[in-house]
Formats: sequence, C-alpha cells, structure tokens
Amino acid sequence: MKIIAVDFDGTLCESAWPDIGKAHWGVINQLVKRQAEGDKIILWTCRTGKQLEEAVKWCTNHGIRFKAVKRRPYGDASS
Repeated sequence: MKIIAVDFDGTLCESAWPDIGKAHWGVINQLVKRQAEGDKIILWTCRTGKQLEEAVKWCTNHGIRFKAVKRRPYGDASS
C-alpha cells in the first residue's frame, strides 16, 4: 500500500479557481485504479469552505474517495 497526496486545481482538473475546470481523466483514472489496488489518496489543496466542499464532492462523483483532506497553511502563492 502506498499513500498518494494529490492537488486539486491543475492536477485533477484544469485550473479555473474559484470554479472547477475540466477533468484530467488520465490522472483521475490512475487514482481510481490505484485506490482499487489498496493505495490511500489524500487531497492536498488551498481550497477552503464552499470551494473545498465542492471539490471533494466533485472527486467523489468521479470515483475518488479520500483517506484525508489537507490544506496548505498559507494558501496558494499565485492567489
């Protein structure tokens, strides 16, 4: 078993903050496969509040279930 930490914007989907961009299906499909093989997935993001809830729901709807959700303490350097 491995633990995989993954960012949301620009990794699981195109960057479209505060909206959610188009899905990056190659990444999503790989994570779903790895999860089925027993790996644990952690979401590591700058999103908070409603945007974080929407991102987690979006991921769940795309087959990704997180072991944990972590936030960077100081937000995104590009914001």
